[in-house]
Amino acid sequence: MTTHMTNWLPASDTDYELLKGKDVFSREGDKLGTISEIIHPEHPVAPGEGGHFFLFDPGLLNSWFGGLHAVYLPEATIYNVTDEGVFINLTEEQIKQRKWDHPTDMEVYIHN
Repeated sequence: MTTHMTNWLPASDTDYELLKGKDVFSREGDKLGTISEIIHPEHPVAPGEGGHFFLFDPGLLNSWFGGLHAVYLPEATIYNVTDEGVFINLTEEQIKQRKWDHPTDMEVYIHN
């Protein structure tokens, strides 16, 4: 199977919604989970400027995320989107060093 690479440049909130249901992979290619929810900023943020978060359950890799079953993935961690899924620019070690239980300034975000 050939994976089609794209430079993911969202132009609207609709582009973010297309990521729902896509698998998330680490920089090293480890499957981390599947995006279940898109969290749009409450205040206007231009698409691609890093204001969105993606909720997913890391399943068996939850130990990488401090044992959490609900992880908020910041838009800024995404470096590519392919037919296969969403790839983030973090290694296993970098993932284990971060705090994942809520987005920064969660009170300014809403769930759709």
